[in-house]
Amino acid sequence: MSNSPSNPKRQLRGEAVRRRLIEAAENLLMEKGVSQITTQDVLNTAGVARNTLYKHFADVDALVEATLLKGFSEQVELDTQMILQIISGCESQDQFKDAMAKITRATNGADRKPRRQMRVLLISMARTRPALQAKLAALQSRMTLGLSEAFELAQEKGFIRETVSPRMGAIFIQSYTLGRILLDVEPCSEGDALDWMTLIDQVMTGVFTPSV
Repeated sequence: MSNSPSNPKRQLRGEAVRRRLIEAAENLLMEKGVSQITTQDVLNTAGVARNTLYKHFADVDALVEATLLKGFSEQVELDTQMILQIISGCESQDQFKDAMAKITRATNGADRKPRRQMRVLLISMARTRPALQAKLAALQSRMTLGLSEAFELAQEKGFIRETVSPRMGAIFIQSYTLGRILLDVEPCSEGDALDWMTLIDQVMTGVFTPSV
């Protein structure tokens, strides 16, 4: 019985090894980018044998896909919960504006550059991989739904104009956050980054929030 595939201890060990491989791939992606990762890099970083890798993933590409999906899924959960929690705590228009400015700086900061690059990579890879595209679409829909709910809550509190579509507002927020990568690929000064986030603040105030 101890050798049965359904043995809980064996399953637990298998899940631990899978997590180790994904963590290794994530570290390598953050450090090198996908084009520079080799099978040997993964094996060395994870500390596993080659046959162990192939027990869990067909090849390094499959590992990279799983790693990118996991990273995006976790970010979806963290970001949507953070935004909902922050908006729930706002009691005035001024508090809401300050909260949105903080969210903008958290999601558009220089420290998020690797995450932005990994999301673009995931979108690019999904273009020619239908199975990956389907998984990405499900995650993207989940994120848009979560942000739409946050928009609806803000509208109920009177912080966002009723004429703004919550779904389109959610798409817009994601588009400017993802668009920050344009400053990542060219020389970007601290002043550029500040101007970008200030522009977002102005759009949020001028377009989304009601006139007092």
